[in-house]
Amino acid sequence: MLALNLNYLENFLDQTTLDRLYLLLLSRNRKLTDIVFDKMLNSLLNQPEIDSLVSDLSGAIISVDSISILDDAVKAKILEQLKSFIPWKKGPYRFFGFDVDSEWRSDLKWNRIAPYLPDLKGKVICDLGCNNGYFMFKAAHHQPHLVLGMDPTVRFKLMFTWMNRYIGADNVKMELLGFEDLDYFQKMFDIVFAMGIIYHHRDPLKVIENCYAAMKTGGYLILETMGISGDEPFVLVPEKRYAGMKNVWYVPGQKVVRNWLSKAGFRSIELIYNDYLDVNEQRSTEWAPIDSLAQFLSSDRKLTIEGYEAPSRIYFLARK
Repeated sequence: MLALNLNYLENFLDQTTLDRLYLLLLSRNRKLTDIVFDKMLNSLLNQPEIDSLVSDLSGAIISVDSISILDDAVKAKILEQLKSFIPWKKGPYRFFGFDVDSEWRSDLKWNRIAPYLPDLKGKVICDLGCNNGYFMFKAAHHQPHLVLGMDPTVRFKLMFTWMNRYIGADNVKMELLGFEDLDYFQKMFDIVFAMGIIYHHRDPLKVIENCYAAMKTGGYLILETMGISGDEPFVLVPEKRYAGMKNVWYVPGQKVVRNWLSKAGFRSIELIYNDYLDVNEQRSTEWAPIDSLAQFLSSDRKLTIEGYEAPSRIYFLARK
């Protein structure tokens, strides 16, 4: 189940590039068996075999069920394995009647970008920083040729692999890759999703430039980021933490994001959404029993607990 197979890339990469990528991923995939992930790995290796699977990727809740009636022992094992992946950051999902209410209502984000997406049928798509794959599964509903998720986080790879064994989206793949690995995929993608990642990197412009290089001419970038309000080209640089997060380097205004996109070479840059993040979109749940947005904002929700402006979410659609 954990064997590395990159045959799906044979029509996109030359043999030398494919060989180099194989060696890189062979090394990274060794992390999947690290003892710290033992509980999740055990869930993956001991998934119940279930027949007559039916998945639905069309709605807000990505769901999978069986036409056959599952016995109580199997359902108990499914629930136990779902809980082994807590906290669930992205969703919502439903597996065999069990609703997984994730920290993020990712369906709200998808609904914002969906009206602006080009036709996804037959397209080659990259989801950079894909987490457990929610947006990849939503894209898969529209029959793309391939959706490749890239995320270096081992627990997300294990979660995705567990889920997709039941969901059965054969055109959706995920690898332990980051933005710097886009160099392997020059001019390959029709569409790149880069949602909620650039503020986690020291050089956000480099992230955007790498996306540009990995896209076909005429391709689309959907970029979403945490940001601050205002129309001036200003960026907030937090001293230590921002809304409780340590790994936030820059919190840009929308003009800064537009300028980054322009400097990277994109054209037809369109701002499609810019508003404050609501605590109903990111919150603690039974499946994500962690401090979330509400715990990191002031009582009036206008400031972060560090005293900075509360975060907005800024979305752009840009074309190469």
